[in-house]
Amino acid sequence: MSPRLSIAALAVALSLAGAAQAQIYYPQGYGGYGWSGWGGGATPQGDIARGMGAFAAGAGYYNQETAVARSINADTAVRWNQYWYEAQQEHNRKYYTRLAEKQKTDNKALSDIYLRLRDNPNQYDVYRGDALNVIYDELCSPKVYIRGLKSAGTTFPGEMIRDVPFQYAAAAVTNTVHNVMTKGSAPAVLRKEPFKADLDKLRAIATKFREEDQSEGRIDPETLDRAQVLIKSLQDKVAANLAVGTKDRTDSDRFLKSAMGLCKMLHTPAINVLLAGVDKHPETTVGDLLIFMKACNLRFGAADSPRQKMVYDQLYPLLVKLRDEAFPKGLPAAPGDANPNPESATEFLSGMEAKAVDPNAVPPPPRPQ
Repeated sequence: MSPRLSIAALAVALSLAGAAQAQIYYPQGYGGYGWSGWGGGATPQGDIARGMGAFAAGAGYYNQETAVARSINADTAVRWNQYWYEAQQEHNRKYYTRLAEKQKTDNKALSDIYLRLRDNPNQYDVYRGDALNVIYDELCSPKVYIRGLKSAGTTFPGEMIRDVPFQYAAAAVTNTVHNVMTKGSAPAVLRKEPFKADLDKLRAIATKFREEDQSEGRIDPETLDRAQVLIKSLQDKVAANLAVGTKDRTDSDRFLKSAMGLCKMLHTPAINVLLAGVDKHPETTVGDLLIFMKACNLRFGAADSPRQKMVYDQLYPLLVKLRDEAFPKGLPAAPGDANPNPESATEFLSGMEAKAVDPNAVPPPPRPQ
């Protein structure tokens, strides 16, 4: 078995020696960060650190050994997953409201749209991906352990997965960037000179991220580059002006490292690279598919071709069966007002080793004795 740790795998295997000491590790013996690495290793306690496959791709990691998650506490990953679920629910609530307005329904209640998509979708709802995403979101609840469901082992041909029209779920990331950078989570020292002007520019870019995603469905790479250059400039300025070991320095480093990590997640991964090798796994399961999507921050997109529609026709009833098994006593209510705490994202990303967030990062000097 190869000694290299897989960025592709990223399925967390938690140390059960105690919650406070539990860490997340990559399982060994996988290659790449695409499909071939997924499967195994997940546990009910942490399942999978959501979106970390996309993060690894955005950070430029392939087969090399890295510490993207080796230093992340298991409890931190659980809070990250809870945050990400709530952030997606917040986006879903707004999306269902826009659907109701677009369809000019008499009753524009969010719950009516949600219940129709969940309980009585039409063919258009399925082919648009909305009906599948409703189930996917329910199964992404932190209360659900996908691998523990009997129907998760139902096989789904690997060659068909290549024809699923996946869509990168950037909305939760852009909302997180906006919340982290604009809602007071920046330490007080960064709101003063000589840092204030740069922080204001960074906040403006965070707002532009969200606007670009809402209007174009993608982030302009130039905007993303400007953000990363600005974060690096702020990091250098902090290093030059704040003493190591002080609270201001520690808080600033923590905030800027998480900001850089979120920018890495905004790099939309190449879906064809993530799917590399999937057609070589004929015994792929529905559970593996959902865990792969969760890890790479993917959602179901619109099926346009006859082949894609045929794939959805076969996949949708399998998801319904899995969802019914996960919620035998009743389904969740429609997404309500969510209040995701961006501090969970800051805590998770700032806990990574510096090179996991930025391969060019220089390790901080040791704290003075």
